[in-house]
Amino acid sequence: MSKFNNLDKKWQNQRYGGKLRPILLKDNDFTDIRYKFEIQDMFATQYGSTTYGKPFTSILLKALKNDSFGMTDVSKMNRLISELKTTNKAAFQTIVQSKFESLGPGEVLLFLLHDKIYLAGGSEGGDVRIGSKKFEVKGCTFRQKTSQLDGFFLGSTVGDKGVLQKISKLAVDRKITTSTYDISRTQVDKLRKNYAEEYLPLEKEYADITIRDYFSKYGFIFIGTQNISGGKYGKIVQFFPKGGIKSDMISLDGYSRNAAKPFIKVRGLI
Repeated sequence: MSKFNNLDKKWQNQRYGGKLRPILLKDNDFTDIRYKFEIQDMFATQYGSTTYGKPFTSILLKALKNDSFGMTDVSKMNRLISELKTTNKAAFQTIVQSKFESLGPGEVLLFLLHDKIYLAGGSEGGDVRIGSKKFEVKGCTFRQKTSQLDGFFLGSTVGDKGVLQKISKLAVDRKITTSTYDISRTQVDKLRKNYAEEYLPLEKEYADITIRDYFSKYGFIFIGTQNISGGKYGKIVQFFPKGGIKSDMISLDGYSRNAAKPFIKVRGLI
């Protein structure tokens, strides 16, 4: 019996907007799995129509069902993502970019392709949940020359403002910049190359703070953004269980108005 045979149509109709039937879901509709099948069916109905491309209900019927998430699940998830992308590219792109009120890119895609995943709803850390386990989802690109993930900011809960101000002061004192509130990748590279003795301890302090306040608290799922190469857009390109990201993997990409972007050193992409 298909999981779509006994849906709550009343609940679904309350979340469709009139004759055109756009999906009017709210973030909190994704914060548990009570209406998981109804939501999967809504996306398949809306974006599996001839307006978009081929139907993809069969892909959602193959959604992961286990109560955990690890590297084996990442491989299975990426196969489903590839199948969706091949079957209905327009639907795939719409789903990857779906944010509703405050969800992040890729979160809805993960929700749809795993029957046990639910979302935090944009209100707290740990974007994706399976049981009691929490994972942050980050859209990223990949710096192939140095094998680093990049292109994402850290949240406001990271207490890195003090060390960023120290780095900014060093850059001003060494006449690399006149700005006291931002620093570019090129300027950080100059500090790292020409003033390593002064700069590297500050970068180590920054890395330790990000571990303490952020990277040690969750597992991490990195999804390729549109600027990533190699056909990796929308796929999981790196996965770390809780505690999998270490201080020596982290360096500073740059920051603007005290919102920092890190690099994470990896051994390539999944």
